[in-house]
Amino acid sequence: MSWLYIDTDENRVCIKPEAVSIPEVQKIYKKDRRNETKPYFNKVITYVYHCYAPDHAFSNSFPEQRRRRVADVYFNGDDVLSLEDDKDVRALIDAFKHDCMGPSERFYENLKKDMEDLINYIQTIPMFTEIKVEKSVPVKYVDNEGQLHETTVDVKVPVSHDNSKIKMDAIKRADELLELEEKMRQRVKSEKRKKKQTRSLFDQ
Repeated sequence: MSWLYIDTDENRVCIKPEAVSIPEVQKIYKKDRRNETKPYFNKVITYVYHCYAPDHAFSNSFPEQRRRRVADVYFNGDDVLSLEDDKDVRALIDAFKHDCMGPSERFYENLKKDMEDLINYIQTIPMFTEIKVEKSVPVKYVDNEGQLHETTVDVKVPVSHDNSKIKMDAIKRADELLELEEKMRQRVKSEKRKKKQTRSLFDQ
């Protein structure tokens, strides 16, 4: 059950009255002592809803991508991503996810985070990199008496290093995760459909 929702009349995120007594919610609510309008509290619940509500327009986005879109769309690009660093906000996020997501949905969200991390990692792996290796090269020199000599010196020279195996292994892991992600997405979709059918039966 989601205790955060959109008030369509005022077009803002609200919280159900019974959820205000949730300890993680209370901590944020009491932290905002500035005035009765609770601007910080409302900022937090707006951020949490748009970033973590399962049935949201951005729910197919990867987690970090979704947070950036929320900052741009709902906060005019303000630095709201730093809210994630607050341990009390993190606790509220965990409570919200626990209450409005089933085990499969929570697993799916964590899987999307793993996918995003892996894709970002793959993008940092170049197919080839330049490394410097030590190599002995022959040199000639003339001594003080005018005699020509030949010797070797060790110098570092640039060499192209093939990273394709590392990159292809990472891509293979990403492909396996994508298959699992699709499987979990379908499971979550099926579970949501069953929940809606159950609710409609009780409403009759």
